[in-house]
Amino acid sequence: MKDPSLKNLDARVLLVALVVGTGMFLVWYSTTWGAGLISDTFQYVASARSFAAGTGFSIPYGDGLLEPMTKYPPMFSIVLAVFELVGISALQGARFLNIFLFGVNISLVFMSVRQLTHSYYFSLLASLLFSISFVLIEVHSWALSEALYICLGLCTILALARYLKEINRKWLILGALLAASVFLTRYVGLSLILAVLIVIFFSQFDLKRKLVDVLLFGSITVLPIALWTLRGYLLTSTLNDRLIQFHPLTEKNYLSAINVIFEWFLPAPLVDRSLKFLLLLSGLLVLGIVIYWLRVYRGRWSSLTQNNEIIVMHIVYLITYLAMIIISKTWVDADIGLSDRMLSPMLVSLLILFAVFLSYLWNNVERTRIVIILVALGLFAYYLSGTVVSVPRFHQGGIGIARRGWNHSEPVQALRSYSSFPIYTNSISSLYLWSDRAGYNIRDFELLKEKGTDKKVLLVIFRNLPPSGERLKRLLDGLDLLQEDQIVSIYAFGPE
Repeated sequence: MKDPSLKNLDARVLLVALVVGTGMFLVWYSTTWGAGLISDTFQYVASARSFAAGTGFSIPYGDGLLEPMTKYPPMFSIVLAVFELVGISALQGARFLNIFLFGVNISLVFMSVRQLTHSYYFSLLASLLFSISFVLIEVHSWALSEALYICLGLCTILALARYLKEINRKWLILGALLAASVFLTRYVGLSLILAVLIVIFFSQFDLKRKLVDVLLFGSITVLPIALWTLRGYLLTSTLNDRLIQFHPLTEKNYLSAINVIFEWFLPAPLVDRSLKFLLLLSGLLVLGIVIYWLRVYRGRWSSLTQNNEIIVMHIVYLITYLAMIIISKTWVDADIGLSDRMLSPMLVSLLILFAVFLSYLWNNVERTRIVIILVALGLFAYYLSGTVVSVPRFHQGGIGIARRGWNHSEPVQALRSYSSFPIYTNSISSLYLWSDRAGYNIRDFELLKEKGTDKKVLLVIFRNLPPSGERLKRLLDGLDLLQEDQIVSIYAFGPE
């Protein structure tokens, strides 16, 4: 499909701006009660505040104690620290940042498809689907690093596209610096680096240039994270606070990932009823595309790769990203969830490739045009219906522990008023995110209760978390209840 015959550029820019603005509004509206909060947010926000205060990347514990933050890479915390330095809370900054990044990422998707297809319409389609994707809206509504990761990843690929087009190493170096930032945002960023190295190695350059560019790109991207990992090892004697152990994936894990990916494009009831059929259909579709490409481009593979390195890069990235998630879950961190949020960068590449594929069919197989229109309208309707359901729900109830009930809870709001007492809790992260102070854990309280104390301390129990049963009864025995609701209970222990 050719570019629209609009009379002036302003109309086209205005339409893209409208899509961008719509997406940003949806994230803003979804985060009325604040960006979504989970325990990971505590690590990012606490280390950002510590970094801004000049005490390095540290996590507070108890009253004034600091522990080094080594579990997560530092880039998201660095960005949040900028907000702290200018007088804006890191939590507020996370919300503003991700609203802004959603607009940037919509624009980057538009630019990516435009670069690959030279089609305004299909670029607009991809950016529109991105902007109303209920999955991506939720991803950008959490106070987490995925939005920044997606942005830096798209910028990296665009920079590499310029490098492959102009054969100019300044773009390679820029892409390497961006890829290093990707790696410093999420460890799974190694998958993007591998994808880039693979594409460069199999490019049309001579062997000497390939080896030099692979070495240059690899050294720039890996050095910063290597230094960060060395710091973590020196501080904790672990690989970024993780132990190498084998955790074999279960059938449930694989089915969960497959369901997530299919549900990006098909309603959940249809996926649940037809999973085996969809897997078979997908395999046949991929096989058909491969056979078709081999027939059309037989004997001209060099021409194909020369003109479509970025398409190949997205495809390879999909493979390396999923492989990296599986390897990490199997050997490093069994708690990694194969969820929409974790796999969302794959959705971004799939939307770009989807728009590119539709554009190719539109321009080369005319009889498919009515099917293309129906598929585009169907996916638009599916995304819009999901957004119409999920966004009002986020707006009314909140996300994670940044929920309406928590904002209206008197005991939760009262946590800040107990600053003169040491606090023990079953959720240090929840306590910190709602009171801006850290506490001690339950085990510490059990030891304290055994020994006794000469000063009053508080025990804060968040009801959605353990302990429960007999252990909880033993903890609460002899304590005075100060405040309580369905979210949290606050107890006092010690002399009056």
